[in-house]
Amino acid sequence: MLKSLLPTLNQRRSITGIVMEDIERRPFGHPLSIPNDFESSVELLVHEAIRRPVDGDISHGIPETPTAPSLDGRATLMTGAMAVGSSFAASLSMAISASDCVRLFVPHAYAMPNEVESLQDRYGGNVVAFSENVYVMFNSGCADPEIIRRALTRMIGGYSVAWLFDDGETLVHPVVAIVPIFDGDGFALMARSRTSIRTFLPDIPIPLLH
Repeated sequence: MLKSLLPTLNQRRSITGIVMEDIERRPFGHPLSIPNDFESSVELLVHEAIRRPVDGDISHGIPETPTAPSLDGRATLMTGAMAVGSSFAASLSMAISASDCVRLFVPHAYAMPNEVESLQDRYGGNVVAFSENVYVMFNSGCADPEIIRRALTRMIGGYSVAWLFDDGETLVHPVVAIVPIFDGDGFALMARSRTSIRTFLPDIPIPLLH
């Protein structure tokens, strides 16, 4: 269901800027230990139906993403975007379930720290706050793909960054940064290398040349 693409130079710059700005904000209340080559690999995840390079701004949707009319014909259902989110959530679920050391933190961009308790039932009881930031945390004991998919929809494209860690509860050494792009039609992954991405997400396809 997923296709991986290499970004254009402008897309890469935009994604790198979003991730680096999030690092500077110290999202977990302390500095993250980021290797100098962390941004060496940037990939785009889109629907497999996309047959051509996606050259546009990362804030714009992809016209070729599959859609379907609603039952009453008054709305367009973003079936492609939902399929991408579901497939990616399944990949993340497998990665998290495979190791007690892996943690995924997905920001809930629309929530405030005082709303944490009211969100617990919807997100499996793992909603946490760091300073002013609210996250849905996933680990080997809580990695339901549907809850992950639901959490991914609470990010804001061009602003939010989800983080995958492999250092247990330390939360200092992230291995993959995840950014929603194309107005919900895809995600960008940033890591030290393609090998690093596939160490944790082995079923993500190798990217096609842009």
